[in-house]
Amino acid sequence: MQRFPPDKPNRLVLSQTVFIGRIRFQAAFAKAIRQPENERSEFQQS
Repeated sequence: MQRFPPDKPNRLVLSQTVFIGRIRFQAAFAKAIRQPENERSEFQQS
């Protein structure tokens, strides 16, 4: 299944993982910024 040279798949997977990680981190960060009061109230209640 590997059509790439030996060094290419690792770089591709790594770049995809970093890209997805950045998107998830930015989404979570934006959500925390949008609803800081809701996050705090839920955290204190639970």
